[in-house]
Amino acid sequence: MRTANIVVAVRGNHREIADLLRHIAAQDFTGRIEMILVDNHRRRRISPSVLAEAGLAGTVVHEPRPGLSRARNTGVEHVTGEFVLFTDPDSRPHPGWASAQVRTLIETGTHCAGGRVAPLFVGFSEPAALEPGLAQFFVPPDWPSEPCELRPPFWLVGCNLATRS
Repeated sequence: MRTANIVVAVRGNHREIADLLRHIAAQDFTGRIEMILVDNHRRRRISPSVLAEAGLAGTVVHEPRPGLSRARNTGVEHVTGEFVLFTDPDSRPHPGWASAQVRTLIETGTHCAGGRVAPLFVGFSEPAALEPGLAQFFVPPDWPSEPCELRPPFWLVGCNLATRS
C-alpha cells in the first residue's frame, strides 16, 4: 500500500486546522495518508490529539524557529511514506486531491507536481480593488486541465504541491 505524507506548516493560522483536516479525511486516496502538522509557533499551540479527533494518522511536531521553509523542512524530516504532499491550514483540498497528485507523480515519472488553486472569498466577493492583472500574483489565473510540462506563466504553489520523498 502506498503512503502519502501530507505536511502542513502552521503559524498564526492554527484555528483553520480543523476544517482542513475534515477535507483531508474526505480524500478518496486508496493508500495510506499520514499527516505531519508542524507547529511553527514559539510555544506549542496545536494539541497532538487534533489528528486523532479528525480520524487521521500522523504526528504533530514542534519547530519553534519561525519560517515556512524551515517548518516544511522539519516536516519532511518526519516523512515515512513514498510521497510528500504540501498544503496549508487555510486550504480546502477537493476529495480527489491526494489521488491526483500521487497519480501524476507515478504516471509521469516527474519528481514534483502541483495544480490549480482557486481563491475562496468567505463572507464577501472578490475584492474590487484587486485589478485582474494583479490577481495572478496571488493565485494563478489559469491552469492546464491535463498534466503537462510547466511553461511560463505557470508555477507551482506551495499549498498544492507534491514530490517524491
